[in-house]
Amino acid sequence: AYKWQHADVEVSGGTHTDVFGGKTVYQTDGKTLHNTLTLKAGANVTNAIGGDTQTANGTAEENTLTIDGATAGNVYGAKTKHGKAYKNHAIAAGGSVTTLVGAQSATGAAEENDALISGGTVANAYGAETLAGDAVRNVTVITAGSVTGSLKGAQSAATATKNTVEIQGGDISGAKVMGAESAGTAEKNVVTITETPTSNAATEVVGGRSTGGDAIENVVNVNANVTGDVYGGRAHNASLRNTVNIADGVTV
Repeated sequence: AYKWQHADVEVSGGTHTDVFGGKTVYQTDGKTLHNTLTLKAGANVTNAIGGDTQTANGTAEENTLTIDGATAGNVYGAKTKHGKAYKNHAIAAGGSVTTLVGAQSATGAAEENDALISGGTVANAYGAETLAGDAVRNVTVITAGSVTGSLKGAQSAATATKNTVEIQGGDISGAKVMGAESAGTAEKNVVTITETPTSNAATEVVGGRSTGGDAIENVVNVNANVTGDVYGGRAHNASLRNTVNIADGVTV
């Protein structure tokens, strides 16, 4: 049986299809809270979730998943069905990860979740992912290690607001960097580059992108050298009041 709160699980070897920190199926509003899951070197895991809320309306709050030398496929700080995913964390400190997500909600909102990359190799990293709901104030930070595919503050099937990506080092060669990408309105999302990555040839850097709506007041702050196409906002419909700020002496 899994705990719904305060579980502390470490996986240090073997091959596993699914592993969890905390998990709940209790009634309609059971939640997961303050669980941790750590995947160490020697572990090979297909799917890993720090806090897995499988109830209809339950939330997932302040769960943490850390990759510390393992090989992993899809990893999430937390997942929910309809309830909010709030303040969950997914950390890549070493090893290899296909998809790193602070939290995912199937039909609910995702707020203030984060994905942190400080080592290892990550293909895709999102502060949060929503399959139907809104994404608000989620964060992705890279300080070391590498991201080879997508680096996004949020990936949202609805709206994305005030999500951020912070590049403080690491390798982003070939990556698509976006404060957020959404099917609906992308508004006030931000990418900030504060330190030149060890390899800085990104494919593109976008403050906020909407594939089906408007991009409004998104920002890219370029305070260190980067290579690639840089856009404040991109949109299927209107692109309004988006900004690229380039510091003095910086090369783009």
